Amino acid sequence: MPDRPPRYRPPAPPRAPDPRPTAAARGYGSRWQRARLAHLAANPLCVRCEAEGRVTQATDVDHDTPHRGDYPLFWDESNWRSLCHSCHSKKTATEDGGGFPRAPSPPQVPT
Repeated sequence: MPDRPPRYRPPAPPRAPDPRPTAAARGYGSRWQRARLAHLAANPLCVRCEAEGRVTQATDVDHDTPHRGDYPLFWDESNWRSLCHSCHSKKTATEDGGGFPRAPSPPQVPT
């Protein structure tokens, strides 16, 4: 019996370049990876899921207060919390503006 021809898969559209600096340039280099693993070992469950009565393994270390490049706040372990990827994605999208820095809002003029 003859072999089937390979299935055609159209090429994926090109991705837009990420305007942010590299992860390492933003502070998420090897030092962060070691600290992240130590935090997840000590705090292995998602705090948001726990609050809702679910037990879910944490995969991400979140900065409770967004650091926005403030390195003392970035390394403040009291500002870290363990989240599962789903909770971290929801939190980032709703509370942190989707992970990208927002342009400052123009001042509001009273009317």
